[in-house]
Amino acid sequence: MVDLEYKIGGLDLEYPTALSKFIVHREDERTLSVYALAKEMGEYPIKHDDVTEYFNLQRKNVLGAGNYRYGISSQDLILDDWSLAFGSIPEQVAQRVGENLADHFRRSGITIREIRVNMTPIFKNEANREIWKSLGFDIPN
Repeated sequence: MVDLEYKIGGLDLEYPTALSKFIVHREDERTLSVYALAKEMGEYPIKHDDVTEYFNLQRKNVLGAGNYRYGISSQDLILDDWSLAFGSIPEQVAQRVGENLADHFRRSGITIREIRVNMTPIFKNEANREIWKSLGFDIPN
């Protein structure tokens, strides 16, 4: 497996919300960044494509997406789901994304007790599936 660097590329919020959309963007051969927006942006629910537009990212570099939410009573950060536009991300990547988000929120004074990952393994985009495989991840067909 390729040794990857994970970082936060951009968030539109300092605190986790009930539900936010995130994408994983390939910055270069070894760097993956997460970008996220709160679910409600203005008066309509956002889509994963809105995240790419908001941060002015090239769609071709988005390797997958999902949702994350913060359980106020449980203090858990939960990453799950997938994107119709971009597909999912491997569980190991979601865990690392969750760790980066949790570190960011902890610096803001938010308690994150646990990171829970339950991504839906849907990888319909053939190009993204091949990139994940080239990085050493076991991706279902």
